[in-house]
Amino acid sequence: KMSRKIKILAIIIMSLFLLIPISVRAEEINLESNKYLILEESGYITRVIPETTVIEFKYQFNIGIEKIHIYSGEEEITDGYVATGMKVTFDGIEEEYILSVIGDINRDGTITQIDLSRLIWHTIGLEGKTIDGLEGMSADLSRDGKINQVDITLMIRYIMEHELYIPEIERPEAPIIEVVEGEEGEEGWYVSDVEVEIRENEESKVEIGRTLYKVTGSAEVAEKEIESRERVKIEGDGEYRIRAYSYSTEGAKTTVSSKTIKIDKTAPGLPTSVLRYGSSTGTVRTNADTWTNQDLWWGSYSATDALSGIDHYEYST
Repeated sequence: KMSRKIKILAIIIMSLFLLIPISVRAEEINLESNKYLILEESGYITRVIPETTVIEFKYQFNIGIEKIHIYSGEEEITDGYVATGMKVTFDGIEEEYILSVIGDINRDGTITQIDLSRLIWHTIGLEGKTIDGLEGMSADLSRDGKINQVDITLMIRYIMEHELYIPEIERPEAPIIEVVEGEEGEEGWYVSDVEVEIRENEESKVEIGRTLYKVTGSAEVAEKEIESRERVKIEGDGEYRIRAYSYSTEGAKTTVSSKTIKIDKTAPGLPTSVLRYGSSTGTVRTNADTWTNQDLWWGSYSATDALSGIDHYEYST
């Protein structure tokens, strides 16, 4: 009866763990979109075109649409247009993001005469009509960091012809992770401390704004920014994962470079052996210091290694 109670308790505990939501940082899942610009540092998702429906928006990410939630205020919306100022969350990711829809200064998800009027008032310097912050981000249709006549022209074209020029996202090349020092063993293991160099990709055609890396595994190094290159020493037995990524000056993130380092500096334990008379099933010979005229069978038993395992055995007689 006691055994059954323990089993039931174990099932209940496991069920509770399954109900606990587990959140990680966005870079650990590597949230990506080929269409939108995800500004992880500032918490914005930009380059969303006007009149994008909720379902269209959700299909532009590398995770399932059921894991994406869009809120207008405190209310989750499931249809209609997404709009500037709406909040987006992703299941399993800690960060929350705010939307910036191109040209949607009025926060209704589209571009109308109201948005055009506000843009003109700002451009001519009408007192009290300045556009800044999130609305300023949406008003910068040309993405040149300014709000001016160019943006007015682009907005008029959209209102009249329903056309909007959106240049493709230009991403820098991913950083390079390279082992520069370490004694290699077998099967990808190192038998010494390892020094790794992380550096920005010099072949990137897009200007790199910043590069970060982190180490996880047997020991961890919190996310850290580097200048252009940095060497990291990995010490101690275990498996480590190094991940690095760069951002363009505009905020576009590269793919994530990753390298696994496996270190095992500890020799395996010595194998045990036994001598028997005649065969493997013969009587164990306990006194090895005396002479005998019988055939002897020698057998070796497996050694153990907690990390990399045993590759092969060698013996001499």
